[in-house]
Amino acid sequence: MSENPLSEYFKKPGIYVKLPSEGNYYDEDIALSSTGEIEILPMSAKDEMHFKSPDALLNGESLIKVIANCVPGIKNPREIPLPDLSVILVGLRIATYGNDMNIYATCPSCENRDELTYDISRLLDNIDDITTNNTISIKDALIYTKPYTLALHTRIAIATFEQSMLTAKLESTSQSDEDAIKQLAAGYAKITALHFNLLADSITKVELPNDVTVTNKEHIREWVINTDKKTYNTMRDFIEILNKEKVNNNFQHTCSKCKEEFSSDIDFDPTSFFG
Repeated sequence: MSENPLSEYFKKPGIYVKLPSEGNYYDEDIALSSTGEIEILPMSAKDEMHFKSPDALLNGESLIKVIANCVPGIKNPREIPLPDLSVILVGLRIATYGNDMNIYATCPSCENRDELTYDISRLLDNIDDITTNNTISIKDALIYTKPYTLALHTRIAIATFEQSMLTAKLESTSQSDEDAIKQLAAGYAKITALHFNLLADSITKVELPNDVTVTNKEHIREWVINTDKKTYNTMRDFIEILNKEKVNNNFQHTCSKCKEEFSSDIDFDPTSFFG
């Protein structure tokens, strides 16, 4: 097949950004530049269409497809560590639309809503790295952990959305209290089980005394489910540190109406960030 003469017009050059993970925590190596950065290409018209499908955005498929197309250095977008995601989204928007983004800030005092233009390239100036210390010792066990992945984060987002929809539905129907309680209990049980699975999936291995190393996922999951509350909370809180947002999305603004200065945040939710 001959080369398409229009191929050079398909996409503009991309930009390079530094990931908080520095390429760690991926099962497959990612293609970083000599300076340790990942290339992000602009979205095509087809890519932008993916962000117009609410269902596909909810289950994460739209985002995965766009990242696969625009960040070719990451072979499996599902395994992107959560702190890397915000950096990739900012880079994707800059590569596609430029540095300036129209954002809104609502004054907490007078509720005036100002529209302003913000240079989002500033968000990439001070990115914290994910701590390289990903181990925690509990009793005689050395536990190796990793941040939540995009796939894991999507699972909990879907479950939380389904539970909120169920709650709203039950509040608007005339079902008996007993039926409503049963359905709500089943929904909360599902979310609880998912949280246990998320924690288990964020543990890569456990080293025990006598040179015993546990990597079997089912064994780790069974241990997480049956461990005591103190141990569970210690592991959960440690992994939350790895998951912590590494991009400072906070900005200061002075209300155009009452002149009060206040802080506000830029929302990285794809439905609004690319809207």
